[in-house]
Amino acid sequence: MEGSEGMSERDLSKRMKQLEKDMLEAARNLEFEKAARLRDQLAILKEQAFGASGGAEVLPLLRG
Repeated sequence: MEGSEGMSERDLSKRMKQLEKDMLEAARNLEFEKAARLRDQLAILKEQAFGASGGAEVLPLLRG
């Protein structure tokens, strides 16, 4: 996967939207391993671009 270095803001946005679209499509098709890989690629791209980690500090929603 190509990193965010050297990508324009527009290209970065397009890449993130495409990854998200592909991830959701894979999940709909029950291709969960593929969806997880795409999710991880998206998280890495976001972290590189924005310094935002989508990991440990995100708390799950409590439903009850």
